[in-house]
Amino acid sequence: MLSPDKIYQQQSVLNSHPTKLVVKMYDLIAQNCYRENGEKVNALLSELIHYLNFDYDLSAQLFEIYRFCQQLAKESKFEEIIEVLNPLRETWEEVAQIELKNQAV
Repeated sequence: MLSPDKIYQQQSVLNSHPTKLVVKMYDLIAQNCYRENGEKVNALLSELIHYLNFDYDLSAQLFEIYRFCQQLAKESKFEEIIEVLNPLRETWEEVAQIELKNQAV
């Protein structure tokens, strides 16, 4: 049986806007960097890579960034990962806020 916290987390993910899910992924990566859990960081980065849509030029650039971060995780350079991904996370957060405002209109 799932705990109330796990049920809440599952519902939060299921009800989230796709862009907000990307922000949550970045947050999970940062949390695992602080915990120095390279295996989990790599797994989360692999998920981001998996869902890239290469019909857009930006995806190729994100792919390179994520692969670079995976290499940093293998080298236990967690602070560098956070430095690389934080600006992207902030940008995704801004996009998510704009999308939510546009949905409300």
